[in-house]
Amino acid sequence: MLPSLVVFPAPLPSPPPVSAVIMSHPFKHSPASEATAVGWDGGHAGHPLDKSESQSEVLTLDHFSDEEQRALVRKADLRLILPMTFGFAMSLLDRVNLGAAYVAGAGYKLRLYKDNRYTLVLIAFFIPYVCFEIPAALLFRRVGARLWLSGLCFCWGCVMIGQGFVTTYQQLAVTRALTGLFEAGFLPCAIWTISGFYNRREIGKRMSFFYLGSVLMAAFSSILAAAFHKTPATGRIQGWGWIFVWSGLLTVLSAVPILLFTSDLHRAPWLSKREKELVLARTVAERGEAAADPLTLAKAGKYLLDPILWGYSLLFLCAAMPTYALAYFLTLIIRDLGYKGDKALLMSAPPFVCACAFAFTASFVADRLNKRGSFVMLGNAITMAGMVMLKVGNSKVKYGGTFLAVMGSSVCVTAALAFQGSNCPAPSKKGLASALLVMGGACGGIIASTTFRSADAPG
Repeated sequence: MLPSLVVFPAPLPSPPPVSAVIMSHPFKHSPASEATAVGWDGGHAGHPLDKSESQSEVLTLDHFSDEEQRALVRKADLRLILPMTFGFAMSLLDRVNLGAAYVAGAGYKLRLYKDNRYTLVLIAFFIPYVCFEIPAALLFRRVGARLWLSGLCFCWGCVMIGQGFVTTYQQLAVTRALTGLFEAGFLPCAIWTISGFYNRREIGKRMSFFYLGSVLMAAFSSILAAAFHKTPATGRIQGWGWIFVWSGLLTVLSAVPILLFTSDLHRAPWLSKREKELVLARTVAERGEAAADPLTLAKAGKYLLDPILWGYSLLFLCAAMPTYALAYFLTLIIRDLGYKGDKALLMSAPPFVCACAFAFTASFVADRLNKRGSFVMLGNAITMAGMVMLKVGNSKVKYGGTFLAVMGSSVCVTAALAFQGSNCPAPSKKGLASALLVMGGACGGIIASTTFRSADAPG
């Protein structure tokens, strides 16, 4: 038998670092490079630098000071996070004010207590909301963040104003369906925009602020509803109808700062040339490359076969289900504990205020630890404890259970948003993942709307 001949090859040279590769391959400014430069929305955004200038190379983060990076992030916080947070807060206000209007008189006037009409009206919102998520993601990159997000706010705000004039529950269901149609494209596209700019250690706090702004609005929605309800009835608008009208007017106003301040990266007049270079360097550092990654139908079909994306969607379904249940029914739960009228509306606020402080603290710690899944489990445990308290003990114990339930579900939602946003590096995949995530949340809203029965109310 011949002995085996073992050959040990010479060791291969170590590959050069990414920064060296980038610096040794200059990124020439040309029409071809403009078509492949990265954009905030992941589409063919054009070159992120000023087209009148010639950029010979893509700079790395080593060329920028920490103060420059912090200044850029602060500017993005003001121009992106604040306007979109206000818009999303108004979207949640427009969803949850149905429960306040029910208590304020719409339930009796429109006979919503009969034949599960209230549940049917809630479901009418979610059907177009689910169906329009993926088409919205495909349209978003063609229209751009500024016009798309502000246009949606304006449209559903106008529908909300019209909702104040309804006289039958069928008309209410139609207006809710139109609201769901226009709101469908806002949340996934806002998530896509935010997660496309911030890195993994920044995104948690921003997602938390973005979502908890809406939670804080939900906290004050009951107080606002009590104030709106006191508007004298005029013509066809009853006291409860003014809740919808004033909410719609605020929503239309929320479109203005989005239109004025929010912008796609390549169209942002508020970024200097060097700041755009820094954005590109951050993109390379986060993704390892700077090529465009547009979302096409072919890519969407491929991504839909990825079970991980459906896992994120299922995770958000479970997180959103108790959130929607509490948003829609908390006022009714408190009413059934013995608090009536405006008092029930006012007592709905404290649980949401506490949830904001608790969830933002949890998000800050999660960013520091760079952990997401652990905080999802923590939020689930707190939510379950609160739900158990709603079924046992006296009215004070049950009211305390609402605090834990809202606090825990808020932590779950913010952690799930950051979990998905920080684990999909490709912009096109991030866009579709955001749409699937919100679809899962909408399905959670449908489940929450259909499983809460009057027979299960605490009392």
